[in-house]
Amino acid sequence: MRIKTLLTSALFAKENEVLTPVALPHTWNALDGQDGGADYWRGIGTYELKLPDPTKGKKQYIEFLGANHVATVYCNGRELGTHKGGFSTFRFDLTPAMKAEGNVLTVVVTNGVSDIYPQNADFTFYGGLYRDVNIICVSQSHFDLDYYGAPGIKVTPVMDGNNANVEVEAFVTNPKAGQEISYTINDQEGNMVAQTISADTKACFTIENVHKWHGCKDPYLYGVQAALLENMYTLWFSHPNMEQIIYWNLVDGYAHVWDPDPEKIRAAAQTPRHSLIFGSRTISRS
Repeated sequence: MRIKTLLTSALFAKENEVLTPVALPHTWNALDGQDGGADYWRGIGTYELKLPDPTKGKKQYIEFLGANHVATVYCNGRELGTHKGGFSTFRFDLTPAMKAEGNVLTVVVTNGVSDIYPQNADFTFYGGLYRDVNIICVSQSHFDLDYYGAPGIKVTPVMDGNNANVEVEAFVTNPKAGQEISYTINDQEGNMVAQTISADTKACFTIENVHKWHGCKDPYLYGVQAALLENMYTLWFSHPNMEQIIYWNLVDGYAHVWDPDPEKIRAAAQTPRHSLIFGSRTISRS
């Protein structure tokens, strides 16, 4: 089974300063980023985090839900890699670098000028580990945690009249013979709509007379669950939200939404777009 532990404290220092305790999540622009000017501090900050002792025979991952703007991660002095882009989840495998006890994670983060888009905008680039940091303990065989910060499950819904054809694809690390995957689709109330258990890493469903998502008028969402089974024992359980089931089409590489009763959409924030459209979700591993 997966065990996720939230890390809530660290030592932190800006360049040429002494490490001091801080609570996580943390940004060094909590005050100067709110004064309305463009004079907030942009530079390099270093975090040190004490890690829980690893569980023998399990894989250990460190997960960052957001580190702005570029982060380089070390475990016990060993470089694990660098992530570029301040608005997307990323993970590194800690297992090869960990000791039986006394493990320290060092994260060097910069929100300074770089080659990562964007560099100027009408909002503050809050530097630091400004979203949750987790350590994840999993079995050797598990849904892939290295797949672009995703949960290891990909859901693709396509409308066909009043029905929805849904493909669920699982990405498994270290698969074993005899393993199966349980795929389940639930409605918004948690009632099971469809289920299958298969050794295949893809499952296809048809939801008849599907309840379509309709913005603020009716923001209805289905959910998908996947469980990795070995001798009917659950090794891993994942439940990402299914993407909104709506009329959609791809035109010139961009997603255009089509609905029989169009609704005006106003954007509250653009930060996820920077990570997904403009390609700033970049990881290099050492």
